[in-house]
Amino acid sequence: MKKVYSAVIIASCIVAACSPKAQFSGNIDGVDELGISFASDLGTALEFTKDVELKNGSFSMDISDESGDLLLFDKSDFLTYKTFYFVPDEKLVITGTMTDYTISGSQFYQDMGEFHEMTRELDAKVFEALLIMDKAEREGTRPIVSYEKVKDEVEQEKGTLALDYIKTHPDSDFSAYLVSTLRVALFDRGETLLTERARNGKMSRLIDKKHVAIHGAEIAKQAKEYIKEGVEAPDFTLKTIDGEDWKLSDHRGGYVMLDFWGTWCHWCVEGMPEVRKVSDAYADKLTVVSVDCRDSEIEWKKGLGELEIMNWTQVYNPAEFALDAQYAVEGFPSFYIIDPEGKIVKIFVGETDNFLEDVGACLN
Repeated sequence: MKKVYSAVIIASCIVAACSPKAQFSGNIDGVDELGISFASDLGTALEFTKDVELKNGSFSMDISDESGDLLLFDKSDFLTYKTFYFVPDEKLVITGTMTDYTISGSQFYQDMGEFHEMTRELDAKVFEALLIMDKAEREGTRPIVSYEKVKDEVEQEKGTLALDYIKTHPDSDFSAYLVSTLRVALFDRGETLLTERARNGKMSRLIDKKHVAIHGAEIAKQAKEYIKEGVEAPDFTLKTIDGEDWKLSDHRGGYVMLDFWGTWCHWCVEGMPEVRKVSDAYADKLTVVSVDCRDSEIEWKKGLGELEIMNWTQVYNPAEFALDAQYAVEGFPSFYIIDPEGKIVKIFVGETDNFLEDVGACLN
């Protein structure tokens, strides 16, 4: 299982054990070793995993000056983890056990704790289904409940509860955070419930990001009805690594191969030597352009610095531009061969076994 993400001090002595200045503190019973993983959502590529120093179950630590996903996990049981959205100027405190805990701290986390109490039984229902699925997998049997079905049903119920919470807490920054987590069908309704201060407060970036994601999904849905081999490729202009404009239609008269990739995509990175072979072998007739997707600009430039073999044209695709959605890209890497008239000749999802030859066969 990859990342799965979803945590009051109960005695004065515990409070004293935890620094009041710490961003993340608390007391967890019944565990010997805890770990945390953190991934910034600001596009700086800040990500780390480390052990939590425990003293009789208590801990106190600073995390980061950046916001992002904070995962707390029991190192002896990979199924037991909790995820929180971390806000650097707030203080998160948790206490209890890894499966039965309370959340408190500064106002953002007090509000999170209130919502956690509203959804505690639903979260327990999902965890129970997860345990059943894991047991069945280990025993080679069919689980008596569908984890995915339970999770989907719970998410729908939590969406309704989230709307109720936002309606009664319209000025809360946590309510604004909840809006950013809502399903598309509920998102607009949730956003309209917020006060102007909450909508444009510290969670505004997450709400704007959700707008971009919805926008991209709508574009992709429309593109799927149009994008196919034989149609004219959508024109676009994006910035290169040197900050210059690169426009597709400027390259009419020659073949172009668009390589949709991202530094986060293992198979994209692994396949770059094959793309290099194509670029070198057909340099006289084919312009290769790698289109970075779903990275921050910082992550993109850092990745290019590490992948020294990428000596062909590199362009950056901002999330709000959503070129991958415009081309109905469904998997990464994806390659689009475009002929001298600007039409899509061939679409490859991933490198084929004979990628060099297969691309060559498209260059009549």
